[in-house]
Amino acid sequence: MQTSFQLDRQSVTFTAMRIRPELQDENPLPDIDLFFSARMGNDSLALLAPDMRSLLYKKGDQQTTDGSEPGLTVLRFPELGRQRIKKEIIGAEVTVHYGVGESNGKTTDIVIAEAIVDRFFVDPMEGGTIILGWRVRGKPTGEENGRLTLILGRETTLTVVPPEEKQGSLGLDQ
Repeated sequence: MQTSFQLDRQSVTFTAMRIRPELQDENPLPDIDLFFSARMGNDSLALLAPDMRSLLYKKGDQQTTDGSEPGLTVLRFPELGRQRIKKEIIGAEVTVHYGVGESNGKTTDIVIAEAIVDRFFVDPMEGGTIILGWRVRGKPTGEENGRLTLILGRETTLTVVPPEEKQGSLGLDQ
């Protein structure tokens, strides 16, 4: 079963922003790297891989610290620490919910279309909590870059919608 990283109005911390001087295509806007992290229950590991939770956690007597499903709360390998996850989503739509959402019929949200979401990491903790982090690469406009700098280092709300999977032909042309 293929899982796809998807968030719907998730509370996240906007941790860093990097403007890349090189242009990756003919679009004159520079590429921007946006880095986010979120404290989540370990059941959120299913966003990356369906079996990752049972790989990192085992049953324990303690209650979860964040309201996630009880049971798997004890780290199997506490010395493992933060782990990078090789996963890349190309063509995602990432929305940084900004301000009031809509003003004078125009959205104030920052929408980055055709974004690349990658550089995932998981920092598992005792009690069933994880810190999940990732990078978003895209081309926000100059005005959007200015608004992003105002929320740098703060909590914000984020939506990530992966691209629709294209269904291939069965090759049964008649």
